[in-house]
Amino acid sequence: MKNLLILAGLLLPVFGETVKPNIMVFLVDDMGVMDTSVAFMTDSKGKAKRYPLNDYYRTPSMARLAKQGVRFNQFYAMSVCSPSRISILTGQNAARHGATNWINPSNDNRGKFGPPKWDWKGMEKSEVSLAGVLSKGGYRTIHVGKAHLGPTGSEGSDPLNVGFEENVGGAAFGAPGSYYGEADYGNKGKRKSHAVPHLEEYHGTETFLTEALTLEAKKRVAQSVKDGKPFFLHFAHYAVHAPFHSDPRFAKNYEDSGKPRNCLLYTSPSPRDRG
Repeated sequence: MKNLLILAGLLLPVFGETVKPNIMVFLVDDMGVMDTSVAFMTDSKGKAKRYPLNDYYRTPSMARLAKQGVRFNQFYAMSVCSPSRISILTGQNAARHGATNWINPSNDNRGKFGPPKWDWKGMEKSEVSLAGVLSKGGYRTIHVGKAHLGPTGSEGSDPLNVGFEENVGGAAFGAPGSYYGEADYGNKGKRKSHAVPHLEEYHGTETFLTEALTLEAKKRVAQSVKDGKPFFLHFAHYAVHAPFHSDPRFAKNYEDSGKPRNCLLYTSPSPRDRG
C-alpha cells in the first residue's frame, strides 16, 4: 500500500483535468555505460570524460537526445534484465518484488545458492504497476518490444496482464530468435520458442527487428495523437542483447575497426546467423 500511495502522489499532477502529458520510456538492453558516442563516465570533478569506446560507437540519435535533455552519470540498477524491468514498472527494488535474477522462460533458474524468496513467476495481475495506474488515469498504455517479466504461461509473460492495453513483441523470453525479417524474427530455424510475436507484417522482408518495432511504436503513437488520447509508451528494444546480428545498413561503420571478424557484429545475414 505504501508503494501505491507514493506512486499515486507522484502522478496526481498528471491526472489533473488540464495537464496529461504524454509519457515515453525507452529501454535499451545490455548496453554498457561506454557503448555510445555520448560520454557518461566522468573525471574526478564530475565532468563528462570520453573514453576510446565513445569514439568507436556511432549513436547520433542518443547524442541528440542527450544534448536536448539531461544526462545522468550516477545511478543504480540491477545487473540483469528481469529485475530491472519489474522494478521500473512496480517502483519496487528487487529485494521487495523477489525477482532477483533474470527469468528463464521455461525452467526455474533459482540455482543451488539462490535466494529463499526468489520469485521465478515474475509480475502478477494483482500488482500495482505504472502502466495500470496510468491506464486508470485515462492513458492509453502501450508496450512495444521486450518484456521478460515472467516465464512462459505466467501472468507476467504478457504485458496485457500487468496494465498495458497494447502489446507488440513482448513475451516471456529475453533474447529474440533472430533480428532478421528474412528469418521471421525466429519463426524459421532452431529458436522458434524465442520468435518475436506480432510482427507477421514484416516476415520475409529485410526489415531489421529494431526497425520493425520502431515502426510499430510510431503507428500507435500517431493513432493516439489522432484520437486525442494521452499515451504511455513503454518502448523496450531487444537490442543490443544477443544473438549478435547486425543491421546491414550500419555494419560498414565498423568494417575498419581492426577487430577480428568474430568480434564484430555480423556484416550480413546468413543461414547460420538466422538459426
